[in-house]
Amino acid sequence: MTKSNENEINFEESLKRLENIVSKMESGSVPLDKALSMYEEGMEIANICTKALDKAEVKLKKIRKKMDGSFEIEEEAD
Repeated sequence: MTKSNENEINFEESLKRLENIVSKMESGSVPLDKALSMYEEGMEIANICTKALDKAEVKLKKIRKKMDGSFEIEEEAD
């Protein structure tokens, strides 16, 4: 499995976990102390997901369409 595939899986798994946390908290059946720890976990996961999305956005912005219709990735300037 490539590194990008691992990141996508981690993002997808993280997003699924975040959705699970939100669902449980919205149900109102979680005790306060558990809800607080779930909220903290959710915020950490949300930050991870945001960073992954930001990184993907930067990468997408570097992809250029060439005259022949194919795409290339711009090299980063050092």
